[in-house]
Amino acid sequence: MISIKLDFNDDTFNKIQSQIKQFEGGNAKYVFPEAKAAFDSAVRSIQKAWQNWAMGGSIEGAQDIKKPNPLLAQSIRVEYVNDFDAKIGTDSPEMQRIINGKPDIYMKEPSSPWLKSHKTRVNKKGEPYLIIPFQWGTPNSKGGNRAHFSAVNTIPKAVYDAYAKKMSKSAKTGETYFTENIYGEMVERQKYAWGDRLKADRNINGLVRMKANPKSTYFTFRVLSARSKADWHIKAVPANPVVQSLENAMKPIVGSTIAEGFKGDLQ
Repeated sequence: MISIKLDFNDDTFNKIQSQIKQFEGGNAKYVFPEAKAAFDSAVRSIQKAWQNWAMGGSIEGAQDIKKPNPLLAQSIRVEYVNDFDAKIGTDSPEMQRIINGKPDIYMKEPSSPWLKSHKTRVNKKGEPYLIIPFQWGTPNSKGGNRAHFSAVNTIPKAVYDAYAKKMSKSAKTGETYFTENIYGEMVERQKYAWGDRLKADRNINGLVRMKANPKSTYFTFRVLSARSKADWHIKAVPANPVVQSLENAMKPIVGSTIAEGFKGDLQ
């Protein structure tokens, strides 16, 4: 889990930390009600700030998220250890990837995990290749991307209206066949009855309309191999210090908020 731990390891609270520990059975909130309210408010403010970032907001020192992610926001939860000890965190693999970043990936190198996949096929020369599908979204009424659709590409509205939505559909036949992969394993593949394929320029060339009850989905298919002319390079993504930046931004606010709560209780 990626988390922010909110407890009293700060020097501000060393003098009263021993007093709090005497009430670990759940009574501390009754002895220090204003501090407890302030603590809970601080916990919620950190959770809310993190969730707001996941939905497209900003945190000083961190890069904004590329696409707002409601599922990531929902995964950011609070776990209380005791009245004055809590963790705000998430188990989201996406958050882990954002924080750690990604190195450069050259997909067509023979050592690439893409060409070592169990889904690889083998050509007549015994060289591995992989057929990779790319999903395309349909445009909204204004020609833009549909909200919350994860596909990288969107069919241009002019192409969609004139050609794509009128294409005959491709579909699985229900039959399968087997081919050998680079490990000598026989891998089961689906058979398809292919419909129309779009002839166009650039990366939309070869677009097919796949049957997906009750609607349609659109894909292009590309072959990845060591001989591919395309670059097949996934650029590195730098690490994004979201959690550290959130801690830095919130610590002064949280500290003063809780200190005021204890001050109210001890007067």
